Amino acid sequence: GVPDWATLPGSKRDRFVREQMYYSEQPGSVLTLSFTGTAVGAYLLAGPDAGRLEVRIDGGEWKTTELYHNYSGGLHYPRTVMFETGLSAGTHTAEVKVAQQKHEKSLGTAARILQFVVNGSAAGTGQ
Repeated sequence: GVPDWATLPGSKRDRFVREQMYYSEQPGSVLTLSFTGTAVGAYLLAGPDAGRLEVRIDGGEWKTTELYHNYSGGLHYPRTVMFETGLSAGTHTAEVKVAQQKHEKSLGTAARILQFVVNGSAAGTGQ
């Protein structure tokens, strides 16, 4: 969907305000992504309310990825984060969850993912 940008703090770049994306501000929200490759991450917008994601690959340990960036305080900053690299070649499943915790400077727990990045192919489902 498209977030309600009028209600969100921080400036936005016009080219992103109509873009479809996966987004949630609700801790515990989970998206499952199947992909083929050896690395996976996300191209996202990290604004003043950017949170953290917890990600696990193939049912392994949850690892935390910080979304908030030095430029996030005043801008929904476009950036790419990698969840995992160096995986064995093949098909994998990533579970991506909005974390309860957030960066000390962040105003919230939001995640706004424009695209998943993999070095192969991917298909996702959200909950």
